[in-house]
Amino acid sequence: MKTIIILLFLFVETVYSQTPWIESNIGTAKLTSINFINAQTGFAFSWSSNLYKTADGGETWQAYETPSWAASGYFLDDQTGILIGHYPFMTNDGAETWEYGGGINPVPGSTFATIIMRKGLILNKDTAFVCGNEFGQYGFPPQFYVTGKIYRTTNAGKMWELVYLGGVDFTDIKIDPDNKIYAIRTGLITSSNYGANWDYITAIGTFAPSISQIFGDTMYVSGSSGRIGKSFNGGYNWTLCQTQAGDTLNNVFFIDNKTGWVCGDSGYILHTSNAGTDWVKQETGTTKDIKSIYFINQDTGFAVGDSGLFLKTYTGGTVKVMNISTVVPEQYILYQNYPNPFNPSTVIKFSLPENTHVNLTVYDQLGRIVESLVDSDLTTGTYQFIFNANNLSSGLYYYRLSTVNYNQAKKMVILR
Repeated sequence: MKTIIILLFLFVETVYSQTPWIESNIGTAKLTSINFINAQTGFAFSWSSNLYKTADGGETWQAYETPSWAASGYFLDDQTGILIGHYPFMTNDGAETWEYGGGINPVPGSTFATIIMRKGLILNKDTAFVCGNEFGQYGFPPQFYVTGKIYRTTNAGKMWELVYLGGVDFTDIKIDPDNKIYAIRTGLITSSNYGANWDYITAIGTFAPSISQIFGDTMYVSGSSGRIGKSFNGGYNWTLCQTQAGDTLNNVFFIDNKTGWVCGDSGYILHTSNAGTDWVKQETGTTKDIKSIYFINQDTGFAVGDSGLFLKTYTGGTVKVMNISTVVPEQYILYQNYPNPFNPSTVIKFSLPENTHVNLTVYDQLGRIVESLVDSDLTTGTYQFIFNANNLSSGLYYYRLSTVNYNQAKKMVILR
């Protein structure tokens, strides 16, 4: 009997879909904060005793051992940074060495005191602030206490001095262009003389883990239960917006007084381009808690969270075909992409003279589909799509616009 063996070769074609946020991992521990000092150089702090640095826009990361876990951290430049855990540590040599000289002590007469610093503000290589709280017991019989604390150093972390004691906690601290310092939790306090004196401004109306960058009198806070607060008069009055997010929004970041993002638990990132009037949920592809978000411009941003989660976007977190003109064109047009060559993103524009189903697809030189960009019904007008080629290698590619009555392809080049 002859045995016939049939070998079936299954060719699997991988087609990537455009996602607004590209997910990867930096280690496995919770990442608590991230910031970039330019388009290439950034820092991510973790719940473990590691700091991560990238010099290529987040493609690769180098780990540095740190003296403490980090609730947060921030680098002013590639040399000067601060790490905040139970105590703050400063570096002036790019994370090679860290300094904490002391000065952060329990309230006199307390017992079983725990001090937790949460956020920091670094002004220069010598001057920084940290905020947080202390809780413990005092007196007899023992009574529980909790109080907010703000400390300042003027000698690069060699010694810290207490500049504010009161309230129950502080969750974030920022400075505006006029050097006025703001610290928050459920209320807002300010100092106009680098912490020598503080004024209570108002209650915000929500627990606020984060305050945004400050533009004139405009500022925003992320809040609990999906709430976002905004103030247009220096923090004296607040309007709360209830978003579709039901969990805590952990961090807020604005690049100007109208354009910003917030990130939160359960994979939420929300975006506004109209000063918080509307908040649009962005697709992140994750349900992990996102702890920190940072943008270097309106397109390029980064976020970190639980289990080493690292997200990045080159499109402001929005990937969709955008209608840029409702004027009805006389004919179909597929425009040449720009820029070309490009790395990593380019704009593809096309015009439709009729309502139709549209397919916009990217092929490699062998004619294989490598990206499906648009597959939907569109009305008349001119559209553009911001194509992110992060998943593709350098080389020549083709993009094709197909409808019932039109079929056209053009060349484009990815140059790494």
